[in-house]
Amino acid sequence: MSIVGRSRRLFLHMYRRFMHRQYLEGKGKAVPCALKLIFAVNVLARAYLLVESFIALPNSPPSVYQSPLWTAYVPHI
Repeated sequence: MSIVGRSRRLFLHMYRRFMHRQYLEGKGKAVPCALKLIFAVNVLARAYLLVESFIALPNSPPSVYQSPLWTAYVPHI
């Protein structure tokens, strides 16, 4: 599982745990609504960045597609 998958699983686990605790304590619904809003904004931001990265690909300069000479960057011992 990738790091993104693990972080998403951890976030969902903590969210469910927090929601269960709020439910047992009888707290209001303001906090769950705020968490849902934050989660929705996070999903929309990720989708926006994904779409923007694919839109920017055709507008890249040709030098982006050239392979660098890695031996020039590796220090010699």
